[in-house]
Amino acid sequence: MSERNYDKLAAAAEQNVKEKDFWLAELAGDLVKTSFPYDYKYNRPGKTPDAETVDQCLITFNQDLSSKLMQLSKGSEVKLHMILTAILVLLLNKYTGQSDIIIGAPIYKQETDIDFINTVLILRNRIHTGTTFKELLLQIRETLVHAAENQNYPIEILMEQLGMPYQGREFPLLDVVIMQENIHDKRYLGYIDYNMLFAYKKTGESIEGAVEYNPRLYEKTTIERLIDHNHRLLSRVLANMDTPVLEIDILSEEEKKKLLYDFNNTRTENPKGIVIHELFAGQAEKTPDRIALVSEELLRDFQMTYKELNNKSNLLAGFLRNKGVKPGIIAAMMLEKSLEMMVGILGILKAGGAYLPIDLAYPPTRIEYMLKESGTRILLTYGRNTLPGSLTGDPTIGPEIVDIFSPAVNGSRADNVTAVNRPQDPAYIIYTSGSTGKPKGVIVEHRNVIAYLQAFFHEFAITAEDTALQQASYAFDAFVEEVYPVLFSGGKAAICPKYVLMDTRVLHRFILKHDITFISVSPLLLNEINQLPDTGRIRVFISGGDELKKEYVTHLLAKGKVYNTYGPTETTVCATYHRCSPGDNANPPIGKPIANYRVAVLDPNHRLVPIGVPGELCIAGPGVTRGYLNQPELTAERFLEGTRGLAPLMNKVPGENVYYRSHKSYMSYIYQSGDKARWLPNGSIEFLGRIDQQVKVRGFRIEPGEIENCLLKHEDINAALVLLKEINKENKETTDQRHLCAYIASKKELTAPGLKEYLSTYLPDYMIPSYYVLLERIPLTPNGKPDIKTLESYKPISAAQAEYIAPTTETEIIISDTWKELLQLERISIHDNFFDIGGNSLLLLKVTNKLREAFKFKGDIPFMVMFQYTTISALSGYLNQAKVESLETANKKYSDQAETLNKGKDRMKKIIRQAKEAAHG
Repeated sequence: MSERNYDKLAAAAEQNVKEKDFWLAELAGDLVKTSFPYDYKYNRPGKTPDAETVDQCLITFNQDLSSKLMQLSKGSEVKLHMILTAILVLLLNKYTGQSDIIIGAPIYKQETDIDFINTVLILRNRIHTGTTFKELLLQIRETLVHAAENQNYPIEILMEQLGMPYQGREFPLLDVVIMQENIHDKRYLGYIDYNMLFAYKKTGESIEGAVEYNPRLYEKTTIERLIDHNHRLLSRVLANMDTPVLEIDILSEEEKKKLLYDFNNTRTENPKGIVIHELFAGQAEKTPDRIALVSEELLRDFQMTYKELNNKSNLLAGFLRNKGVKPGIIAAMMLEKSLEMMVGILGILKAGGAYLPIDLAYPPTRIEYMLKESGTRILLTYGRNTLPGSLTGDPTIGPEIVDIFSPAVNGSRADNVTAVNRPQDPAYIIYTSGSTGKPKGVIVEHRNVIAYLQAFFHEFAITAEDTALQQASYAFDAFVEEVYPVLFSGGKAAICPKYVLMDTRVLHRFILKHDITFISVSPLLLNEINQLPDTGRIRVFISGGDELKKEYVTHLLAKGKVYNTYGPTETTVCATYHRCSPGDNANPPIGKPIANYRVAVLDPNHRLVPIGVPGELCIAGPGVTRGYLNQPELTAERFLEGTRGLAPLMNKVPGENVYYRSHKSYMSYIYQSGDKARWLPNGSIEFLGRIDQQVKVRGFRIEPGEIENCLLKHEDINAALVLLKEINKENKETTDQRHLCAYIASKKELTAPGLKEYLSTYLPDYMIPSYYVLLERIPLTPNGKPDIKTLESYKPISAAQAEYIAPTTETEIIISDTWKELLQLERISIHDNFFDIGGNSLLLLKVTNKLREAFKFKGDIPFMVMFQYTTISALSGYLNQAKVESLETANKKYSDQAETLNKGKDRMKKIIRQAKEAAHG
């Protein structure tokens, strides 16, 4: 924006009270800058931010369109401008999905060339359901007339009064501008930095023009496609001006074919009549003596062959069948990551039931809800004494508890049990976060899993020589990808304990020790592996569960195949794959639909949107699940039984049937993911975040509404809002600054630690906010919505930083200074937990290195020590001992303690087994 005399503008603003009142009323409420979707979020590769170049594409109307426009405008250039403005507003609506559209236009040409108070008008128009083009045209005319009547008010001062001052070169509210050369002067736009200009000109009986655009943000092909849609939209509204504008389709038949057929050309043969455990039993028969599983508990390894795993799961299946487990019956599991975990899963499947995995770390209230809501009859665990206190009362209440170590479970016959499942029977139930305040159980059928495995094998050639890293909790569907493909191929799954994942160096040793060749992990963990000097024989690296950044895979690209994947639990693990390459200029896209899956990007009216335009990512195919357990209304809301114009997506592939909700027939569904995405010209999909309020933190999918509902159960809380907030975003050392922050209005004085403790009785740890803002009331905008801008201006407090106790000893001060440097915090209490105040495993590795240098230790500080001592107070005790006795002695003591604990655990298991055997005669 060119310089203008601010004092003069401010003086003029004071004299134009009427105009000020008009504009403040016209621009009241929430304001969103309206832009055509950028091809490049920041700057196009090869284009510098300071580049002043402007490219353009010509607009040429054919004779038919020109004649119709001239006829409708009756030769009036002002009316022609109104029509073309209405088309632009409607085109922006189609491209953005927004109903509140803001564009700019210069004031009309003035007879004298003077220093005007203002030369640019803000045009705000709203499109409502049922609005026809004729009605929109009348609205545009009124908008232009009123704007012209109040044009003598400086736009710079107006932006300040709206709380949207200029920042650098970019104008805060206008991105798209329109003008007509016959009645406008382009010089009037000289101090506005827009990114797109529609410039028209009437010459005789013809109309022509050009789109000038910022080449740092847009490709030429995008602008050409936009012009084509502009013409098609104009042609269709001129054919019938009484058609509701939201029903007008701007796509050509050729574009629809590309979106529905060409981009979804994924069909392959899909196996029929197979259930999950049959695949394993077949593999066990082929390779009985090969190692199927390895597991590591503290300092010892355990393993199990295919024959042993098959026999043990057969014994459990026979026992469970006698207990009434059959198709349609849910059997829950609460087991550690272990060999027994896989025995339990296969045993339940072979019995005919569906397994419900429950993480031992879940709070009792969540466990109780899942057990009750699912109607679970059997709970497979380590005995009643291992359950949360609230579940160990009356044994007649709730599911029957089955101890997986009980001699009765082992039975007497290890023969393969006769399969009783059908492909359409449930295989497992995965509970995910729910916006209603309660988690929702996704019903995944055998055929869903088989279809996904078919797509997986189509992309990845897994062999008997592969070893997969099993690191995800079995309560999340990433577990399916880690275990089933390798076990059904004769390979091996290496079950990785939690403590190994906490230390990159220990994980590195685990990978090399077990000769891992295949991993599927979160982007953050992949980033840590990316920093390792050696990744052994890993040939396939898969990232999933959250947004992958290109910086996370820079070194891995030379070591193996790297994939970015996407897929909700409701469509069985993954729906799209993208193989990353050095040519990915931005963050990698989520790729293309996998074998037999189909994908569409739809607007709110379930219509296809053009290439490059954001919409809701919707998925069809054999992996789409039955829906939510005992929640038919939510299932009907998220799973479309059919929708106009999308028949190709609904076409079944061989072997594909999806259970119909009436339980009377079968049909295909389209799952509405709630994720925002867009097609790229090459048929890949770019992920753009969430449409609704769902967020992802550390790879976990979370509904803030569930957390808010838990907070509102607190008797002293009046209102609550949970947002995803960036903490210390300027800290370049931190790989992920996103944390859940709860904004709470309460009747009484509350504390962040108290709120965290309260939520821990309802929610798993990953759903508990790390930061809190305590208020008397939640600020609202004039239209009654939470004022997000005001809320984000408040400084949150960490749950671990409520009470400050300063470091006093030399060791505490060194640790404190190190933490403050890396976490970008002004002060840290000696009792603050490192992970509660913004730390993560990558930063902890940096802390370890800095402390080793500060204390001049020759050896390494074990990473597990850092995870055990997560406060300055606790860590200083260990380091003081290390300074006195040497680091080697302190480390040996730590290892000895771990070995003693392991031996004690083994002895206790032996005693328990002997006691149980004696009790059973």
